[in-house]
Amino acid sequence: MIKMIGVEDLDELLLRNDIFIVDLRDADAFRKYHLKQAKNYPYENMDLWEKELLSHPKLLLYCERGSESLMAARRLNRRTNEVYTLIGGVKAVYDLEKRNSIDSRSWNR
Repeated sequence: MIKMIGVEDLDELLLRNDIFIVDLRDADAFRKYHLKQAKNYPYENMDLWEKELLSHPKLLLYCERGSESLMAARRLNRRTNEVYTLIGGVKAVYDLEKRNSIDSRSWNR
């Protein structure tokens, strides 16, 4: 099942220890800014890593704007129990941080 979450629900989801977090952006973007627990699996290489993620029953996927994570979620959803995607991706996090309305301590810069 795919569950779409907004940035306002992200901190609550990150408190769980049963979710494998996947950053779908390229390696350069990942190095600049990512969730602390995230692993980098660039979307353009999904054919190479897709099977590896199937061992994780709960996934949180995010990308730059949310579209690639949704496409990846649809593909992985057929074989995993729960797949979460971040609506608006990292851009939504940036926008909320500008308004100082979220805690960004869970992000590496």
